[in-house]
Amino acid sequence: MPDTTLRQLALKRREAETQAEDGWSALERVIRTLRAEDPLLPIAVVVPNHLLGVWLSRSIFTDTGHMAIDFLLAHELAWRVAAPSLLAEGRARLPENVGLALLLSAIHDAIAHPDTPAYLRAAAGTAGFGPAALRTIEDVAAAQSPPESLDTAASAAADPERLRLVARLMVGFESGLAKASLLDNVGLYAAAARALPSPLVGAVVICGFD
Repeated sequence: MPDTTLRQLALKRREAETQAEDGWSALERVIRTLRAEDPLLPIAVVVPNHLLGVWLSRSIFTDTGHMAIDFLLAHELAWRVAAPSLLAEGRARLPENVGLALLLSAIHDAIAHPDTPAYLRAAAGTAGFGPAALRTIEDVAAAQSPPESLDTAASAAADPERLRLVARLMVGFESGLAKASLLDNVGLYAAAARALPSPLVGAVVICGFD
C-alpha cells in the first residue's frame, strides 16, 4: 500500500479518535454540570442504540469510574417512567415482534372488505407486506393521525383504497393491542408524558442523535 494512502488512513483514524474523545468529554462536562449540587443525581443518557451506550459507558470517567448513570433507548426510558402506573392498570409494553404478529392477524379482516382491490389483496399475501404495513402504521400513529383521518384523506388521494386499507389495518392493530392490554411505543411515550415529573428519573441527557 503506498505511503500516501497509509498516511491518509492514519489521519482519518486520528480524526475519528479526536471526534470520539470530544464526544465523551462533552458528555462528562454535561454530567458534571448536572451533578454540581448533587454528586449522586441519577442520570439517564438516551442513546439511539445499545452499542453506543456500551461504548460511552466504558469511555467516560475512566479515571474515577461512575455510578447511577444509565444508557437507555428512548422507549426504555419511557417504560421506566410509565411502568408503575401501567402495571397498576394491568398493562404492559408491547414485546419485540409481538406487534408484527398482531398486525398479521389484522390483515385478514382488513382485506376482506369488499372494496379492497385485487392488487392489494395480492400484495397482502407477500412476505414483506406485514413489516412494511407495520412501519406505516407506526409512522401514522407517531404523527397523531387516527384511522378516521386516513379515511377522510382517501377521497382526495391518487389511490384511495390503499389509504382505506391502512386505516382498517390500524383499527385492527389497535384493537389487538387493547385486547392484550399492551402499548406500542407511541402509546408508551404518551403514558410516560402523563407520568412526569417522576421520582424515578433525576436528569436526562440526549446523546448520539444527529
